[in-house]
Amino acid sequence: MDTLKEKKDFKGLSKALTYRDADIRNKAAIVLGEMNDESAIKLLIKALNDENGHVSSNAGKSLEKIGKPAVKYLINTLNDKNKSVRSIAAKTLGNIGEDNAVIPLIRRLNDKDVNVRNDVVIALGNIGDERAIEPLTKTLNDENGHVSNNAAKSLEKIGSQPTNL
Repeated sequence: MDTLKEKKDFKGLSKALTYRDADIRNKAAIVLGEMNDESAIKLLIKALNDENGHVSSNAGKSLEKIGKPAVKYLINTLNDKNKSVRSIAAKTLGNIGEDNAVIPLIRRLNDKDVNVRNDVVIALGNIGDERAIEPLTKTLNDENGHVSNNAAKSLEKIGSQPTNL
């Protein structure tokens, strides 16, 4: 943030993330991403827990725009008690594509929530790191068909054809 106006805008947007009106919180999450300012990372991470799905989803998209500087914070949120936060974090990490997220994502392959497991499987495929091949191969036997099908697709993306489909 170089100018006084940008600092005021940032302060106003960070305050807007706490407003009662979900539309205002949502717009603030979007604009913070458009600013592409690392100072917004902690605010956006907090917004992942917003009660409104649009706000939390757009906070994830904004963190994706910020990219690599947000990765360590997103990795920490993979252990959040809120399954929606874990899911958005996995998606965002997969879209950023940073390979230092691979091991923390692999650890979430056993998440109790099927949507989190599914998003982790897809994220690992998007990152494309060969360290995910063995864990994804084990996930081919997941109790949920979407998870196992997406594990197969992720293995194909990485370049390892599943043999036991």
